Amino acid sequence: MSGSARAWDRKPNYMALMAAIALAISLSSVPLPWLMAYDEDARQSWSVTGLGRGEARARLSQVRGTEFSFTYSFYPLGTMAFSSLIIALFFSLLGIFNPPSRPVRAIVYAALALSLSAGIAYLALLVAGAGTFSGLVIIYIWPPSEIVIKHEDIRASEVWAEAEALWPGVGFPLFITSVFVAFLLHRSAWPKPG
Repeated sequence: MSGSARAWDRKPNYMALMAAIALAISLSSVPLPWLMAYDEDARQSWSVTGLGRGEARARLSQVRGTEFSFTYSFYPLGTMAFSSLIIALFFSLLGIFNPPSRPVRAIVYAALALSLSAGIAYLALLVAGAGTFSGLVIIYIWPPSEIVIKHEDIRASEVWAEAEALWPGVGFPLFITSVFVAFLLHRSAWPKPG
């Protein structure tokens, strides 16, 4: 009975708790837009998330518009960053009430490093215009009401070459900041044994 009471009376490691919150924030940043662009001539706005999903919308005229829902060819890197964050968060939660073992710490730090590396590589390739956008283009025509749907593959380099503006979405700054904060908080919460 006393052993059970001591287990419930154990205070959480608040630094580890804040690190877990930072990881949860970084997880939520991956599905957000990481890169955005605008093509003035085509009146088309582009948005690509950290998971490689994106969309482009254009209002070509009063009677014609398009929507392009696509997947970026290097999406596995974004998925790797996201999956690594899930692993880091899971093992981080285990260390809130009990000091984690050395292997658990190693797993968390390795997952953070892998997530950060994959995320940076993903964005670098995306900004550089490597790979393609593949998906369905929906063309709306009024009147009469008509919808045309077709599959299209577009090189990212072609899209960026025609875009007047290219800027980071809210997702990547939030991702990289929260991952660094989580790393620093883990270092404070789990100091190396003396």
